[in-house]
Amino acid sequence: MSRYIKFLSTVTLILIILATLGGLTWGNTLFARENLGETDFLVPWLAAQTFLEYGNNPYSDPVTQRSQLIHYGRLADIGEDPLRLHVPFPAMFIYFPFALIDAYPLARGMWMTLLEIALVAFAFMTIKVSGWRINRFLLLALLLLSIFWVFGLFPLFYGQAIILVSLSTVGVLLALRGEQDELAGALLVPLLFKPSLCGLLFIFLMGSAIAHRRWGVLGGFLMASGILVGLSFLLLPDWLLPYLRSLVVHLSFNPGITPAGIFISIWPSVGKQIGWIITALLTLLLAFEFRAMLQKESRHQIWTSSLIIAASPLIGFPISPFDYLIMFIPLILILAIIAERWRGSQKWLYRSIVITVLLVTLWVWIWLYFYKPSSTEVAVNLTLVFPFLLLLGLYWIRWWAIHPPRTWFEIIRNELR
Repeated sequence: MSRYIKFLSTVTLILIILATLGGLTWGNTLFARENLGETDFLVPWLAAQTFLEYGNNPYSDPVTQRSQLIHYGRLADIGEDPLRLHVPFPAMFIYFPFALIDAYPLARGMWMTLLEIALVAFAFMTIKVSGWRINRFLLLALLLLSIFWVFGLFPLFYGQAIILVSLSTVGVLLALRGEQDELAGALLVPLLFKPSLCGLLFIFLMGSAIAHRRWGVLGGFLMASGILVGLSFLLLPDWLLPYLRSLVVHLSFNPGITPAGIFISIWPSVGKQIGWIITALLTLLLAFEFRAMLQKESRHQIWTSSLIIAASPLIGFPISPFDYLIMFIPLILILAIIAERWRGSQKWLYRSIVITVLLVTLWVWIWLYFYKPSSTEVAVNLTLVFPFLLLLGLYWIRWWAIHPPRTWFEIIRNELR
């Protein structure tokens, strides 16, 4: 009887999961049908579909013109985004299964379902890597935050792969902490698909692994990247140069946002110099922290990784504010360390901070919807202020984050919480 009940429970759980995924896909498909116009998924989906059906180079002019005709209803005019594919071919393997679906709304609906699952998994894994033993109420609140804050919902609506890159990033940190070095090395590969945002973090994690002689990380990376690159050249031997040309064209129409660019728009005479000063200071700061981390434990590595994530948008690389979903990692680390240190009678303090974060998120949506700020105001508040506050928060909790509990009482208290 117990086996029958266990089997019935398993079947029921599977049916509930399938029904939930089906409902999500149905709702996402309806949303995609009513909200056309995104290009982050449309362009690689069309390119993958054209390659699979006709064998056309996805970076070629005919494929680009097909994207223009579907998106604009005509060929792009001078000054309009030509919609050239700028995704490296090794990253296209994630789009190939969706390219088998002819109907764009259904393909985008299924893609959004994948991203929603990735968002939830990203939130869970971020909380886990921070070491935060959280109650159910705050867990639900933070899961909702990961999905409904600006940096979660916009990438989801526009079908941006930053969600998968963020999931891979926190997966690397978890794998390193669990000494699963080969898995960590394999998960480092997607970070290279967002070099402006994750390039510094990749260099730091790989350099840290080599310095600590964790050769499994290097082996896992070389194996995973070798397979992807090898399959790419096997399927399309001449993809590299066309991809680089397409990337240059894309960056000319979508240059991204840099601190120097923002400061130049505010103070044209000294904005560029301010940007260079910030870049130099942050570079020295990260170099110092990297050197300090080499002799430390995993807690220091996670804190330093969070610091690099928060500092990357300010160091001068052109990025989009929609890529800031990855900032959830340092945000949760700050809240987790505060929760670890402020307990008992101080518990209300960190709960107040969590509630404040949620209220600020709500205010951002109200500000964007009703106030309709200018692009400069959005760039300043979303691109500069948020990572700057994260940097302040990370240095506020630095001592607690990189040092274990100092007394036996703290150890017992943390075990019992």
